[in-house]
Amino acid sequence: MTTVPTSTHLPMSPDPQKQEMLDCIMALHVMDMKRLDEERHVLLVHIKKHTKHESAYLLKLAALNRNYKRLREAQSREFAVRVNAVMKQQPTPQE
Repeated sequence: MTTVPTSTHLPMSPDPQKQEMLDCIMALHVMDMKRLDEERHVLLVHIKKHTKHESAYLLKLAALNRNYKRLREAQSREFAVRVNAVMKQQPTPQE
């Protein structure tokens, strides 16, 4: 059984090349999550500004939160796939 890493659990590798790849993957993951947060904030401000009725606002807010949660989960799965792929790579022989 393969462990699925989350954004708080990044395996360490004794291989410096693997560790560098893992660090890059983590940096990209953090940037992607920040981008999602920023996009959500922009949409939230837009919804607040342009929605007149409270019921419509609540419906739009619920849809925004559902989509945001789905996107974050997809991003986390992609992160896990990338980390697992790096961890499964065979070390390159040193010449």
